[in-house]
This record gives sequence, structure tokens and C-alpha cells, in this order.
Amino acid sequence: MNVFEDSEFNPTVSYKGAKIRFSGAARGYGEWSHDIFMFQLPNRRPLYGEWKKQFAPNGNDYDVVVSDVGLLDPRNVAIPGARRESFSLDEKNLLEELIRKLFDDPEARKSEYSLQKFTGEFPGKISFNM
Repeated sequence: MNVFEDSEFNPTVSYKGAKIRFSGAARGYGEWSHDIFMFQLPNRRPLYGEWKKQFAPNGNDYDVVVSDVGLLDPRNVAIPGARRESFSLDEKNLLEELIRKLFDDPEARKSEYSLQKFTGEFPGKISFNM
């Protein structure tokens, strides 16, 4: 089974041999729901990361904070000490660009329920806490 098979619900964004898509929400630490994405860098297995909406200073629009990247299992999101893959500097740079492309893709954004709940705009500011 190809975990990155495109569908109207989970469009995949590809860039320089890497792939990424939104993966909805996962229950993590404390049973809280966390918004996650799945990605695969060249010559790597599929991994997961968390993203969070953060209101912009105007109180209406939102920015994105990316954290908890490199998880082997989406259920380990926000669990202190959960095993994460580490990345080379080149892989980190590729991953950051890949994440930017995911949030810039209108079809991918349209498919992500958590992004549809806001009436504000996403001006494109992404912070990385990886």
C-alpha cells in the first residue's frame, strides 16, 4: 500500500523527491487532539510531525508553528522522550521547504479540516521548533 496515494481527502505535495500531506488529527499525550502531517524524505520511511495554529497579532489571522517532527508513530505526538528520527542539515532544510510548500498549496489547505474552521487568513508565517 502506498501511504502517499493521492485522494481528494489527502492531496500529496511533492518536492525534490520528498512527499508530504496533512494527516488530520491524532490523539497524543493526555488524550489531546493534535494536528499532524506525514512526510517522507528521499531514502527514508514515512514519518510524522505536529503543527499548531497560533493567532497572529491582529487576533484574527493565524500563523503556524511546526514541532515534534520525525515521529515514527503519530500517537507519540507531544509525548516527552518519544523516539524521533534525527536529520542532517540538508534534510532539515528540505523538510522546512517541503512544509512551506504544503501550507502554500491551496488544494492541500482546502482538504485540512483544522484550517477550515478559521475565518482569518494565513499570511504564510511558519515557525519551526524542530
